[in-house]
Amino acid sequence: MRIILLGVLGALAACGAEGADTVFDGEMLPDGYIRYTGAPVTLQPGETAQYVQWVSGPIDRDVDVIDIRGSQGPGGHHAILYASPDVETIGSTRLWSGADQITARFLGGVGGEGITGGMGFPEGAVIRVPAGSGFYIQTHYLNATDEAMKTSSTLELKVADPSPDVTPLSMFVVSTLDIAVPTGAPSEQTLACEVQEETALVMYVNHIHETGTSISTSLQASGGGSERMLKDDPKWNYEWSTSPNFQVTTLDRPLVLHKGDKLTTRCAWDNRSGKTLTFPDEMCAFFTFYKGTNDRACVNGKWVDI
Repeated sequence: MRIILLGVLGALAACGAEGADTVFDGEMLPDGYIRYTGAPVTLQPGETAQYVQWVSGPIDRDVDVIDIRGSQGPGGHHAILYASPDVETIGSTRLWSGADQITARFLGGVGGEGITGGMGFPEGAVIRVPAGSGFYIQTHYLNATDEAMKTSSTLELKVADPSPDVTPLSMFVVSTLDIAVPTGAPSEQTLACEVQEETALVMYVNHIHETGTSISTSLQASGGGSERMLKDDPKWNYEWSTSPNFQVTTLDRPLVLHKGDKLTTRCAWDNRSGKTLTFPDEMCAFFTFYKGTNDRACVNGKWVDI
């Protein structure tokens, strides 16, 4: 079962000087980062689009992701590196769809034209990517000019061999496959998950798609008592669907879920698309990274270790 954004990393065809060293299909830079550049795309005046751009084939060994940095050309809103076991042709570019999030794992990225900083993990934390995964860049552009615009994005990835001196993070997701968001009127759905194993959260975020209006996730301790709000997004920004607004703790003070605790995620939508939206076109989920080496999920209320 692959409901969790399971995935991994990759790289892209080397775009540097002739004879440059390549690692995982990307250009190795002098400071140890691997550079991946998405193929240029052209947007017409007023056009906005999100793309999946494959930059590597399957990697041949497990790696730890340490850092990601990068930049975008004109019209850039965000560029995010994902890892996925469903590898496509290096250099291919297609429009992004909600289904791409089913087997992909978020690794990090940058947001906005000219921005070079990345979204780092807490110090000492890494994401371990298994052999056989490939990398793609998910890009979003908006052409607000009166002329056609050609643009591209570059991400630079720093990896290392797995080490006992770092803390690997894996994904834990609360979600459901039973999504049916009606059109023409506001609607709501609530997910409940009883925690089955101690899970120390280091990063966590709510997740719905573009027709979402609000989402929150709360925690009730196993002994009862009042709910504690963990993450509240009362006014949803649809850009968070692909560029998550993570809440980040630290490795020494994670948010620990205990066996018997109850997580509740409440989602609201206002669907004006003219059709009922089902999974994965709409979602209701709580995505997290926790201290551990195997992915896990709570799907339709059922606990699953991957």
